[in-house]
Amino acid sequence: YDQIGGGFHRYSTDTYWLVPHFEKMLYDNALLVKLYLHAHQVTGDQSYRTVVEETLEYIKREMTSPEGGFYSAQDADSEGVEGKFFIWRPEQIVKLLGDEHGNVVNHHYGVTNVGNFEGRTILHVPHSVQETAAHFGLSENDTQEIIDESRTVLLTERANRIAPMRDDKALTVWNGLMLRAYAEAGAVLNRPDYVAVAQKSAAFLLSELRDGNRVLRTFKDGQAKLKGYLDDYACLIDGLIALHEADLNPTWLKEADDLAQSMINLFWDPETSQFFDTGSDHESLIVRPRDQSDNAVPSGISMAAEVLLKLSVITDNRDYQTKAVDSLRSAREMMAQFPTGAGQWLTALDFYLSTPKEIVIVGDPHSDATLELAGAVFATFNPNHVLVATDPGNPQNVQYPLIADRPMLNGLSTAYVCENYVCNLPVTSTDNLAKQLNN
Repeated sequence: YDQIGGGFHRYSTDTYWLVPHFEKMLYDNALLVKLYLHAHQVTGDQSYRTVVEETLEYIKREMTSPEGGFYSAQDADSEGVEGKFFIWRPEQIVKLLGDEHGNVVNHHYGVTNVGNFEGRTILHVPHSVQETAAHFGLSENDTQEIIDESRTVLLTERANRIAPMRDDKALTVWNGLMLRAYAEAGAVLNRPDYVAVAQKSAAFLLSELRDGNRVLRTFKDGQAKLKGYLDDYACLIDGLIALHEADLNPTWLKEADDLAQSMINLFWDPETSQFFDTGSDHESLIVRPRDQSDNAVPSGISMAAEVLLKLSVITDNRDYQTKAVDSLRSAREMMAQFPTGAGQWLTALDFYLSTPKEIVIVGDPHSDATLELAGAVFATFNPNHVLVATDPGNPQNVQYPLIADRPMLNGLSTAYVCENYVCNLPVTSTDNLAKQLNN
């Protein structure tokens, strides 16, 4: 983890998880944001929230294009030296911060004259804030304040160094993952600025990475090209569903539904009842590929299974559920024998085997009351749910079966919690909604 700038390097090169390969990948950070966000929801641990916020700040600061797309990667080396941008000597830090604060920071981050990487130090945390405070006879609050202020100074100084090169192409699949990360973090942490980043990302992807109705794979230097694969469609749909839950705009849900129809038309193989990775309009190949394994990123098939399950609940489209279940059945042996290579598959399976909460919120999506009800949905970790919002005053709303005949109660923003389309009594307060969600 980059202690100063936020974000995760690609992997560790030693058994101590100290020396990384310094490259930063968009997909790693998108998936780790989701992991730490969920850990924060489960435990309430603020340190997990800090990782989420620092990582998303890094992505916004250094890995986001003016158009709203997310760049693919940041290199490991600068000036021909691996990690040079990220490492420090103790005297550099003391010069910037002064003796008192510099010594505190060096102790906390393990910066020594010997170093831990070619005579310099990769910042890590061998001494907690509590241990550092005790070592210097300071209060924990004062120590944390010194560390926080010093991070800003060090980040500003580091920005003057020659930075590693960026791979500045935007890939739809990885952008979909980061779109989901910003949207969900915005909803969980009540960060409208994160939702705004997600909205700009979605607008960019839907306008710049499509040729008519065909999703394209890559964007660079103002040009999109290459026909998208299954994972491009599935991850983009996943991000759009998350964004609808964050800002309650029905446009994103309609786009997700339309893309799901296109995904089936292009990638579904009726002979084997499975998805292919390449579309039916792809150039002819000796073997049409189909990769089921969840590796560094989820497989397109497992992600498609989950988004179709979610959309089947929202739209009551039985074809979505049938194709999702057929996909799950095709991966049964792999999930049983190699579960570590089937993380997204198991997530989709868990959603299917559970009884997902169907949450409908009726009201003006911009009103405080409606937004507070939506916020209550994310107050606890409940991954097996769908959230659909509808505004009675918007004639453009798509009337999915789940939201049909759900009026506002006494003119107030109203929430319905349902299972298998059977709903509890409608509620208008966050307390009552929380009780139903946790029941």
